[in-house]
Amino acid sequence: MTQDARRGWNPTRALHLDEIDWGDGAISRTATASNGPTGATTLAAKTFIASLSFSLLNQARSNKSTRLATRDWPQFDQRPPHCRLIGAMVHGQVHEPSTIETKLAARRQFNRTHINRHSSAACLERSLDVAHGLLTRVLSLLVAAAPPHQQESIRVNIQTLPLDGATLTRVGYTDVAIPAEFIGLTENDLARAPWRAPLWTDGERVRIGAALWFADVGGQRIAFDPFQAADGVLRANREAEEHHQTAIARTLAEAGFARESVTLLVMTHIDGAGMAAHRADGRWTPFFPNARILMSDVELSQFLAAPKSDDAQNQAWHALIDLGMVDTYTDHEQIVPGVSADVRGAHGPGHALLHFGSSNAPVATFLGHLAVSPLHLVSGECAMLQEDPPAAWALLQRTIADARLLIGPLWPKPGFGRWERGELVAGNTHAGRG
Repeated sequence: MTQDARRGWNPTRALHLDEIDWGDGAISRTATASNGPTGATTLAAKTFIASLSFSLLNQARSNKSTRLATRDWPQFDQRPPHCRLIGAMVHGQVHEPSTIETKLAARRQFNRTHINRHSSAACLERSLDVAHGLLTRVLSLLVAAAPPHQQESIRVNIQTLPLDGATLTRVGYTDVAIPAEFIGLTENDLARAPWRAPLWTDGERVRIGAALWFADVGGQRIAFDPFQAADGVLRANREAEEHHQTAIARTLAEAGFARESVTLLVMTHIDGAGMAAHRADGRWTPFFPNARILMSDVELSQFLAAPKSDDAQNQAWHALIDLGMVDTYTDHEQIVPGVSADVRGAHGPGHALLHFGSSNAPVATFLGHLAVSPLHLVSGECAMLQEDPPAAWALLQRTIADARLLIGPLWPKPGFGRWERGELVAGNTHAGRG
């Protein structure tokens, strides 16, 4: 994809747990905090959907205009094209409507200058202008919504997936529903997935999850792709950044996954700063202070070869590299016993799949952004999200063919399932079984 509340809640509050069996040992635990966060946390959850929708609509415009008219928009985005953010907004203070309007006005003028020879594109541009205006107003209303100190309960969602030699856990932050077209899906794509409701869609909208996956394996605790593709929401401005960094850290601690407990952070690719890094007083440090960071050698080379810029992704990753925190893995390398890398690209040159179990016959695969939603398992080639759509589609079909467990970092809870008999069976239950 194209690159481009406030105080945390009381960490001493009591938790009330209930468990739901997703099948074959996969457990969903919901921790309900009785003395919950401020109203701004509710605002953050509400704003997440509007911000994500806004950014994806902007990205759809960018892809269309770029193909028709120009190769890059340096005044808006100087990051390398393989770094594709889902949550990336028009850069700047995305929660400040005046800034949004200023940047949109500049972008509209840039578009009209370059696509006036293409009537279909111009028609699309007018439609997107209208939609952008509506979403800007939605953001304005949401920002002015909840009182900043209103108390309410929260729910920390945890899904646990036991495997041979490893335990995988998903800690959820929030799930939201967005229009299908914002991630390159059509009504026909939805129709191809009669199994989509209620987990993967909400009516005609597609559910997306902001969550973090962990693996406890070989004496190490590994985190994967921490909140990738959401900088436009998580780091919309310094106030939002401070809130989300604190809230996510406390959410992980409440779930039993304190960030200090992580010893290894494995990236399928770079897609924003996410929560790989923590910023305080203008200084970037590792979000997981005791973790070495790994990404593919191809991805790191691509990142270092790109021009530097002042966006969060560029600043954060260069800071982590300069601190000596970043190492690489190669294609087919075993990262730890039972976890291996498959650097196949397609989403971007250095994008990797991560296999659990034998590399020749994995029992589970972490898909990265090869399938942003489970519906991409049936959608065919997706030019909006993949740098090499034919290669991405072919790779995805090969990966799902043997009914292994599939894990999507942006999938809503439970965040994983098996492809069997033409459908995604959620959790660890096989098709046709109770």
